[in-house]
Order: sequence, then C-alpha cells, then structure tokens
Amino acid sequence: MTPWVLSGWLAFAAASAVASVALARMREQSARVARASHELRGGLAMVWLALGRGDGVPPDTIAAQLARARRALDDLDEAAAAPDELVDLAALARTVAQGFPRVAVTAFGPAWVRGDAGALGQACSNLVANAVEHGALPVRVRAETAGGTARLEVSDGGPGFTPRPRPADPDLIGGWGFELMNELTSHWGVRRDECSRVWFELQRQPRATG
Repeated sequence: MTPWVLSGWLAFAAASAVASVALARMREQSARVARASHELRGGLAMVWLALGRGDGVPPDTIAAQLARARRALDDLDEAAAAPDELVDLAALARTVAQGFPRVAVTAFGPAWVRGDAGALGQACSNLVANAVEHGALPVRVRAETAGGTARLEVSDGGPGFTPRPRPADPDLIGGWGFELMNELTSHWGVRRDECSRVWFELQRQPRATG
C-alpha cells in the first residue's frame, strides 16, 4: 500500500469514526432546535394576534406568550453553543477503534466526562490514526478511571516521538491534533517505556440519573 493510499484510508477511517460519535448529538441538537423554533413561532404568533384584537387583551396574557418566546430563544442560544454533555470515554474508545483494523481496545468503564463528544472523538481518532501511520503494531486504546480522573491512552510499538508546537503557518494543513488536546483536556502527554504512549485526562463526572 502506497503512502498516499494509506493516508487517504486513515483519513476516511478517522472521519467515519468521528461521524458515528457525533451523529447522535447532531440528531438531538436538531430536535432541540426544531422544538425551540416551534415554541418561538407559537409565542410570537399569539402576541401578534392579541395585539391585533380591538377588544383589548389582559397584559398577563401577552406577558405569558412573550415569556414563552424568550425561553425558546434561550434554548436556541444553548443549542448553538459548544456542547457540554456527558461523554463515556470508554464507549467512545470502542467506537473509534471500530474504524481501524487491528486496533485493540481495553476499556474499564464507564468513564464519564463532560465535553463535546464529536471533538473528543476527533482527538481520539487523531491519536489512533497517528499510531497506525507513524508507529508500529500492536496499536492499543485504553480507557480507565482513577479517583476523580478519566484517562484515555493510545499506545503502539513504534519508537515514540517528541511533541512540538505547531508552526505558525496558515498554509500548513496538518498539526492540529495536539492543539485540539490542549483545548479539550485537563492534561495530556507522551511517554516511552516498553512502547510509545500518548494519553489525555479529563475530570471524571458522576453519571446523571433520573
């Protein structure tokens, strides 16, 4: 397999894994926007009809419909914001690994954290793709918890590397993986013992109930 074919295949596998993680969130977000839009239209329509009547409408009626529209606007604003949701790192690790052949997963879960499921899936996919392309077999993904921390680690049999800051070059296509981890995670790092390891940690969250 040529390097170009391998790179293209890895990009497709990573994109497929990220897409599967983000699809459920996108569907939920779309449903929320649809509900909020319905409430906004309904509230404003009721106010328009009330103001158009000539026999007078109690102020409380108009106030109630304006409050309905305001809640709908708040929902739309939250839906447009960066997601802050419970994500199971163990389940995410298993989902991402399905997009790559010969990648083993050890997931001691659940490992709940708060964040953007799509972005965390992208970060994990980047680590796995880098291990497959630049490292050596075996490639393993491990998710676990310890105290108040949830940790995801990708290891491979390669010689390892030293992470370097991304050059300030707007024309450079790659090199965003570690920038993404800086933005998303509490801590991350690279170490070399019997294999090469790249890991990141997030604050562990209790599972929501009810």
